[in-house]
Amino acid sequence: VTELVSGRQVEAPVSVVAAQSQSFASAVRELPAVDVQRAELVRQFIAARRKDGQPVVIVLDDSQALTRQALAQDAAKALQQLGVKAEVRRASQPGVFANEERVHLYSDWRDMNPAQHVPHHLALLGGEGESVLLEELQENQLLTRPLTASYPGPGRSVLTVVRSPFAYNRDVLCLLGPDEKGIRAALAALTS
Repeated sequence: VTELVSGRQVEAPVSVVAAQSQSFASAVRELPAVDVQRAELVRQFIAARRKDGQPVVIVLDDSQALTRQALAQDAAKALQQLGVKAEVRRASQPGVFANEERVHLYSDWRDMNPAQHVPHHLALLGGEGESVLLEELQENQLLTRPLTASYPGPGRSVLTVVRSPFAYNRDVLCLLGPDEKGIRAALAALTS
């Protein structure tokens, strides 16, 4: 090594030794393919929809129609196997977003974000940037951990419920992942 100011040179031997077992290695474990968040809320959501018979609308953005349609149909079948009514709709179809004004409790009422008004229980599938409704959840920090290019990661997913984000007492079941393998893993976790 040559020192830049004085120009002195120093040599030092470096020995490379094979890696030893690290003390922290026993604490490292493989993460599950599906990060189930708010598991009790997921169970309550399924039980409540089974009991009240209210349908869950699986909403796909128009940009998801080609890539996620088969997954959405499989999600509808999985929910139906759990005793929950489910249907797939595109966000641009009539009846997905509410046409009527929200109920305002007093004259100076201000709506909180997200501003979308969807008067249905929903299921959303996909990853970062795939759906306007998913982006609303992200931007308003309603997910436990934000979706990124590296989270949940290829072949992995997040299964969670967000309480009443778009309408009072209308919850959203989220099956989030960047690819089909991850979303199918979330579906499998939902039905098990």
